[in-house]
Amino acid sequence: MINIEKIREAARTVDFSGVISIYEKQAPRFHQSFGYRDIKNEVPNTPGTLFGIASGTKLFTALGIGVLIDRGKIAFDTPVCRISQEYRGFIDDQATVLHLLTHTSGIYDYYDEELEEDSDDFFVEIP
Repeated sequence: MINIEKIREAARTVDFSGVISIYEKQAPRFHQSFGYRDIKNEVPNTPGTLFGIASGTKLFTALGIGVLIDRGKIAFDTPVCRISQEYRGFIDDQATVLHLLTHTSGIYDYYDEELEEDSDDFFVEIP
């Protein structure tokens, strides 16, 4: 059983800023936002606040790929272009799933935080 008060207390204790959502069997059990999305102006986070999690997605991607490998859908040496034709011409035809996971595919870093006038606007525009 989920102890909601312990979750709230832990979030307050560490001065957590973000949104916590807990689902059980696809049903929401707990959903609350904490802290500020704009500390200077004390604008609070909301359930709809977008967060730039950057490299945090690497873990989820690797886990998802691991599931696909375990199910025999792909392998580490599967060429990316065999999975999706969208990447043809964008990355080398020899680039594999392993290259993507180890960041050795040759794809350049297309997002330059210093060139972006407002990175929050960038994240809002991402579909």
